[in-house]
Amino acid sequence: MPVFLESLMRRLLTWRKARRLPVYSTPRDIEGLRAAGRFNASVLDFLRPHVQPGISTAELDALAETYIRDHGHLPACLGYKGYPRTLCTSVNQVVCHGIPGKYVLREEISSTSTARVSSKAGTEIPPRPS
Repeated sequence: MPVFLESLMRRLLTWRKARRLPVYSTPRDIEGLRAAGRFNASVLDFLRPHVQPGISTAELDALAETYIRDHGHLPACLGYKGYPRTLCTSVNQVVCHGIPGKYVLREEISSTSTARVSSKAGTEIPPRPS
């Protein structure tokens, strides 16, 4: 693992005792977070046109995983403490995000999904497309 990623991961996992906030102190750390945020936004931009009545949350999950892997990254939620999917999804007024599955979206949807992505070692996260 490159020293930069190892350093960033160490900082992400280090919490300040007093404030309980992660430590991001260098410009490189901050730029890495910005790049990750841009890529996560591009995943959601990719999924937006697919969120239509008739598609299941599992199909959206498969689309997201393919998109993330095709761009050289890894889904961060997949496998985290046994989590079985790439996305966390909630539909309409459901407060808690859930595991994507057989649920098929219906009319009048205002679905939200969250995606988290980990960069493969040595892979730069590309800028958000214009």
